[in-house]
Amino acid sequence: ASDPLPDSVHEMLLERLQLYFLVGGMPQAVAVYLQDHSLLEVGRVHESLMHSYREDINKYRQRLDVEGIERLLETIPAQAGKQVKYEHLAPDWRIERTKRALHLLERILLVSRVQACGAASLPLGADAHERRFKYVFLDVGLMRHQCGLSADAVLGSRDLLDVLRGSLAEQFVG
Repeated sequence: ASDPLPDSVHEMLLERLQLYFLVGGMPQAVAVYLQDHSLLEVGRVHESLMHSYREDINKYRQRLDVEGIERLLETIPAQAGKQVKYEHLAPDWRIERTKRALHLLERILLVSRVQACGAASLPLGADAHERRFKYVFLDVGLMRHQCGLSADAVLGSRDLLDVLRGSLAEQFVG
């Protein structure tokens, strides 16, 4: 049996994890934080990245449902950690429209689909449920930014599983 970590090491690791929840792993956001140590500047990078994604999607306006994709970019981060229900993502749309937009977001790697499965058998995917799934956003820092979650909400929490009802921690794991 291993000895538990000393409290000082645990606290340092928790602080680093909180910082990762805020900055995420996008190279530009990490570089800006390492240079300036400014979460405000990191927020600007996150906003710029999301703007760039939207601009790239707009280039295909003639062939794609850009409105649908943009709407899902706004709603999926807030649905992190929840089983996907199409009617919650876009209540006034036909399910097929939502599915098409989600499929495109998967293809361009902004979201990843994670199917539910029981942990009773190995391999874990052997009993995956086709109709029960969640989406994981590209990056935990971008997800936090898209949800409008302030740095204070993360830094002020002693239990990161409480932040956004555990969805930020689940996003990190995903």
